[in-house]
Parts: sequence; structure tokens; C-alpha cells
Amino acid sequence: MKLAAAAAVLLIASTAHAGALVWLVGPDIPPKDPSRDLVKTKVALEIVDAHRTIALKPEFGSLRPDNQPSCKGRAYPLETNEVGKLTFYEGGAGGYLVKQNGDLLDIRSWSLTDGACEGKNHDPVACPRKTTHIAYVKLPANTKLHDTIVMVDDKGTRSPFQCDSSD
Repeated sequence: MKLAAAAAVLLIASTAHAGALVWLVGPDIPPKDPSRDLVKTKVALEIVDAHRTIALKPEFGSLRPDNQPSCKGRAYPLETNEVGKLTFYEGGAGGYLVKQNGDLLDIRSWSLTDGACEGKNHDPVACPRKTTHIAYVKLPANTKLHDTIVMVDDKGTRSPFQCDSSD
């Protein structure tokens, strides 16, 4: 299991009708106290066409391929209107997602607990996902997006995220 502890950046590059969301993840942020603190991931959102960067809160946990929709992972699939999602897992799942409604992107953080919640009839049910709005970004009209993940080392070198591995 690979712990992602790095800078994640979402690049939005678009043409008239096609665009890409590229999650950049890396390098590690060392914990202040390794005996108590988790290694965290710096996260930012860079919108290439708009020449804009949005700083996001650090994340922690494993960055497993089977949790990533861009790797065809099924654990946390894209939901209605979502065009990108980056999922970290550590006793629950969370990360960032991008929803698209026409030419407007809605950037959100999300989290989902592993525990059960109480249903209407006092029966255990899956807890609902919680999301928090971060920013809106306007895109050129008719832009269709897809996402990929790229790892970045401490020297800034980029390499593709390995979707066929969960080490």
C-alpha cells in the first residue's frame, strides 16, 4: 500500500471541446512529530486556461489505484455530474472531486466514514458522503473533461500514476 504524502495539483487544460483534469501528487510533507503526526499531502488546484491556482487543505492516507475512478477503480466511482475525483484512504475515504454543470466546474472536498449510520427504522445503513464547496471555475462552453493522476517527486519530475499496482 502506497501512502500518498505529497503535493496534489489539478490541472485543467481545455480546447474548444476536449479538456483534461490532471491530478499531480507529490512530494511528501514530513510530519513535525513522526511519532504522533501522519504524513500529509499538499494539495493545490491549478487551472491552466485561467492561470489560476487554488490552495487546498493537505490530505493523508493511501492513494490506491482501486480507489481512483481514473484507474477504473470501483470503490469510489464518479457520481452524477462528477468529471474527476482523487481519493485518499485512511480509516475512511476522502479527497477532492470536480463536478461539471455546463461550463461551470464545482471544486469540492469530500469525506466518507467507514462506520454505519442509523437509518429511519433504526437499522444500520451506509453513512452519507459529506462534501464541502471550495471554488467555482468557468470553462469554455462545451468542454468535455476526463481526469488522470501524475506523481511528482521532490525534484519536480513527473511520472504516470501506476493504475495496475497497489503497492
